[in-house]
This record gives sequence, C-alpha cells and structure tokens, in this order.
Amino acid sequence: MRLVLTLASMWVGCGDPVPSPDAGPGDAGDAPDAPDPFASCPALVVDVPHPFPLDDSDGAQCALDAAFRDLPTAAVVCSGEDSHGVAESAAVHGIVFEYLMRAHGARTVLIESGDAATVPLDDYIATGDESRLAAYFEPFARTAAGTNEAAALIRHLRELSLTLGDGDRVHIRGIDVAVQPTSTFDRLAAYFAVTDPMVEASMRAACPRTLGPGTTASGLSNGAAYLDGVIEGWDGVREGYIASTDAGSTDLAYADLLDLRDGYRFLVYYAMGDFSTGDAMHREPGLERNLLRAAEGGETVMVMAHNAHCAHGTRIGSAPSLGTRVSSVLTSRYVVIGQSYGHGVQREADRAGVFGEVPVGTSGTWAASLAAASELPQFIMLPSQPGYAGDAEYYGEYGDRLIPTRDFDAIVFLSEATASTTYMR
Repeated sequence: MRLVLTLASMWVGCGDPVPSPDAGPGDAGDAPDAPDPFASCPALVVDVPHPFPLDDSDGAQCALDAAFRDLPTAAVVCSGEDSHGVAESAAVHGIVFEYLMRAHGARTVLIESGDAATVPLDDYIATGDESRLAAYFEPFARTAAGTNEAAALIRHLRELSLTLGDGDRVHIRGIDVAVQPTSTFDRLAAYFAVTDPMVEASMRAACPRTLGPGTTASGLSNGAAYLDGVIEGWDGVREGYIASTDAGSTDLAYADLLDLRDGYRFLVYYAMGDFSTGDAMHREPGLERNLLRAAEGGETVMVMAHNAHCAHGTRIGSAPSLGTRVSSVLTSRYVVIGQSYGHGVQREADRAGVFGEVPVGTSGTWAASLAAASELPQFIMLPSQPGYAGDAEYYGEYGDRLIPTRDFDAIVFLSEATASTTYMR
C-alpha cells in the first residue's frame, strides 16, 4: 500500500523549467532534474506510525516525504497545534516548513497574527537584526504568541532562508484580523497621511489605536462603523490614491481597513466573554479572506494555526472554521497536519491573564486515543491507519470536536510535552 492522502498532481517548483510539448534539444524539456533531497530516505511502510524525532530533522522529513511527495501544485499546508502553550509545537512547525521548502519550493509562512504586526518578523528574516525580532515579541510577551520557542522558530526560518540563492528568501506574513489593532492602525494612518490627511485625522478621532483600561465596546463599535464608511467609498477614491502612492500599497491599505474593522467587531464580542460568536462572525471570515489572498501567488505556502482553525471540517461556535471554509475552495490543494500531546505541561493563562503551567492530555479525549496507537514517543501517522478509530469523534485540548479522518491528512503525536516559556530578549 502506498501512502496517498488524496493528493493528486506532482509539484513543479517555482522557477523550475516547465517543458512545452514541442521542446527540442537545449530547451527547458532537456533541463536535468534537480537532485532529489530525499533520495537517501529509507522506504517506509505506510500503514503504521513512523518515528518523527524532533532531534533528527532529516529523519522526520523523510517521514513527511513518504506522506507528501505527491503534494499538489501551489498547496496550502496548515500545520496545526492542539495547544498554543506547548514548546515542542514550534519545532514541529520548523521541520514541516523545512521539508516544504526543500521538497516543494515553499517560501512563505502564514501565521495567526495581523499582517502589519508581522513586518518586524519579516524584517528579521531579511536582516538578522535582533531588535526587529524583539519589536514583535516584546509587546506579545503577555500573550500566547510571546514565547522563546516561537522566537527560536523565527531564527530557524532565517537560517533556512540563508541557504537559498541570491534574491531568494523566506517570507512571513500574517493572516489574522487586527485583534491587537496598533500595528494595523499605524500602517493605515501612515498610508492616509500621504493619500488623504482628512481621513487620517478622522480615523485617529474615531478609531481606538490601542487596547487598554479606557477601551470600551461602544468605542470599538464606533470605530468599526467609521471604517465601514471608508470601505464603502473605496472604489470612488482608489485611483486617486494609487496616483499618490502605488497599486500595491493601496490594495494593502484596503486589506488593512477590512482587518481593522473586523478586529474591532471581534473584540466587542470578546469583551463580553463571547469568543465563539465574535470568532464566527468576524475572525474566521477574515482569516479565510486573507489566506485565500495569500494562496493566489501560485506557490506552496505553510500556515501555522491551532488545530481547530486548520481542520478540514470543524466548527468554532456556530460557524465553520477557517479550514472548513478554505477546504471547499482549495479542495485538494489544502492539506492539514494536526498535532496532539500525551503527557506533560503547557503554558496557559488564568482568568487574570497570568501565565502558568497546567497539564496537557487531560481535558480532551483525542490524545489518549493516539497514545494507544503506537509505543513510539514521537510519531506521524495517517488518521486512516488500520486499527485506529479515526472515524470516531474526539475532543481536543481546548474542547474542540475533531474527527481525525475528516479533519486531518496526517497527525504528529508527541508523548511528552513541555510548557513554552515567556519571551525574553
């Protein structure tokens, strides 16, 4: 049996010569094939779990290659995690991206963050300037995103980027709405300072720039309503704005308007303790919009997000999750690798927002089912593996409902987890 994840076509890498039907001698059709970086991998039996050693990236990538050698062209691979507080999750993401870069030409990582907020990360990958890394992580040190392990992953992405040729590098972009509005607000204000100072002044008066004790639900709602007006009139001013700047900056500003508005509306519900409704109405649709825009580039990209956002068929609250939404559009181009953890601890905030360590693998039912599938301490498997009840419904670490054969193309299981640590420069 060959490992097939309902993935059909063979990848042709970005920049690789594509032979024409009548290619002659010396044409692209005669170009030698690039060396297979995984030719030395051992043959793997596909209907059992395979080791996925975090301390042996090449070995783990061999297991990935058995699963994903026939990845579709321009695939979107969502690397999920069952908790945002497990240190090892970042290592898994790093291995998955390195494989996609080496085997399928991936150059872009998409993360659960606002696009404007990720600019310092992309700058760091280009320059290695640690102050740019700190510019991203220090403001998020009191959030799930602000960890030393996440920072180490970005450093790893830079190291991978440095192995590429001149003019070629890894990029990182954000696909979330502006749930932390400051960076998006500032980028929009800078744009309007050039194109329309009256809008800049009105936006500063109507829209909250930061979140703090003085931020109110009515203030967020009023800001969203103001941005609705700017969005509704966009078509009438777009050409004039392009004349003052350029088309790329103008289209980015429009995306920022949508993200800032949707972020405000999500935060109104979040402030009322109703995450699910705000997420369903404003955050998941925004994530979908931004991911699909990023997927238009014609190259393989990797997304990092929670399992519930990634999964092919889940719902968050009353509405389809990001993965459910984009699966119907991208079909076989959309691939999901889930994560789960057996024992150990994770970093999690209490009701007061103070982070501490709490156990993993106790609040859901999925981890126990995977632990029984193999004695390997770290492994990757198909959800359809014989002997594993992949069609059953389980609960993930955050209480999300999962059916493995529906929601994942492959699963990485780590028997032991350690808590991620708060970022320190």
